[in-house]
Amino acid sequence: MSEREHEKKDVIVIKPSYIETPKGKIPTYEFVRGLVKAIDILDDAASNLEEKLARIEKTRAPDLNELRERLSTLEESIKELQERLDFELKDVSDKLSVLTDAFAELVERIKKIEESLPRD
Repeated sequence: MSEREHEKKDVIVIKPSYIETPKGKIPTYEFVRGLVKAIDILDDAASNLEEKLARIEKTRAPDLNELRERLSTLEESIKELQERLDFELKDVSDKLSVLTDAFAELVERIKKIEESLPRD
């Protein structure tokens, strides 16, 4: 049953009515019965709202503190990666420098060998 049908079906008009007795006013059966129905309807509505609220809380986004913690963890991981990359880059740069020096030395030796060979 849809909410609108539920709303239409559960409309109750409560008219306070009492019977005068020697001890005072006593509510009529119809009045008490209407109150009980209204309480039942309100109880069902409250239960439905609690269920919806529970579903919303389960599906809501994580709170701000949790997001901050996750961001902090990500920042730390990125810093560690950056440090490793800097170290690796320095190592590669050092090796490239050694290779460049070795290549320059090799070129110089080849040049000396070519100069020492007799020319035809």
